[in-house]
Amino acid sequence: MYTKKQVKSRHAHKGYADGYRQGLRDGACESLASHIQPPSPIKHDVRVLYIPQGFESIDQGIIEALSLTVRELHVSEPGRMAEQAALLRP
Repeated sequence: MYTKKQVKSRHAHKGYADGYRQGLRDGACESLASHIQPPSPIKHDVRVLYIPQGFESIDQGIIEALSLTVRELHVSEPGRMAEQAALLRP
């Protein structure tokens, strides 16, 4: 039988060892991520009309991503969608 102190010590040692391994893994991942450049997005020769859906963070992310990958991006209000689509012919 183990005493409470021995059990606690064994658990602590296992916790420290697990934390050390996790730290090594996280450090290796961070190191690789800082040295690898992501590929540049491919610009597609298209015109896109984007109508925001009302979720500000999501809409902003979509607009930023589209602006990096399409030749021409137009953002319009839902009420003007048909008018803009006829004018821009996306």
